[in-house]
Amino acid sequence: MTSVFREGVLTGNRTEMREHMAGTLQDTPSGERLHIGVFGRTNSGKSSFLNAFTGQKVSITSDVAGTTTDPVYKAMEVHPVGPCIFMDTAGFDDETRLGERRMEKTRLAAEKTELAVIVVCGQCAPADFSPERELSWYRYFKKRKVPVLFVVSRADLGCGAQELAAELEKVSVKAPEIPYLCNVEADYVTDSAPIKGLLARQVSSTVRWRETMERMLADGVDTFIEIGPGRTLAGFLKKMSRDAKVLNVAKVEDVDAVTAFFGQEA
Repeated sequence: MTSVFREGVLTGNRTEMREHMAGTLQDTPSGERLHIGVFGRTNSGKSSFLNAFTGQKVSITSDVAGTTTDPVYKAMEVHPVGPCIFMDTAGFDDETRLGERRMEKTRLAAEKTELAVIVVCGQCAPADFSPERELSWYRYFKKRKVPVLFVVSRADLGCGAQELAAELEKVSVKAPEIPYLCNVEADYVTDSAPIKGLLARQVSSTVRWRETMERMLADGVDTFIEIGPGRTLAGFLKKMSRDAKVLNVAKVEDVDAVTAFFGQEA
């Protein structure tokens, strides 16, 4: 795709470039495309996720469980991955008369899958809900060494925020001695009054991580500590500011290294 883009730039003909790109994508054989399977229970939001991700009405959506019967295949380009095929499958808890036949087609789609997306509904679950079906599919894909991505749909409609808010009412909160940035609003918290509400909102609100980092950088913060395995956030931060110093704490020994670093700085 890079060569096509460069050709378009060199010729200055955008129409020609688009036609060339479209032809290239259409000519890519199915076997050379990355097969991405979307799996989940009936009415968990699989089709809505696929439509939102592709920006097209690829699958029919409805509040009625079992709308997706046979797998829906959609070929498209995903930057920077390249040519892909998305497969929207029937719910793996389909208990209708044709459910077993639909599940057979879902299993066939799973065999072709090279990247699995398991969609879990984030709304309030019944008291007897068990994630065993999602976990069994997760184990199936991991056994085949297929990467798995969990997507929580309708998280903003869940009841977790209300439950947390009720529990927070049972505790007392003091004003912070050191102001901190809340990633719900990307603003400083200096008083105790908003803390409980902000904590409850964090359950389902968008994490404004980028805005929070930009605020800290603008305020002169130049050293950051990333806690947890990997250096994903450090990589994102470095793209925002090459001068930022990022320390990583992924294991116990890293704590000593961070402590020593700040001892030297002092």
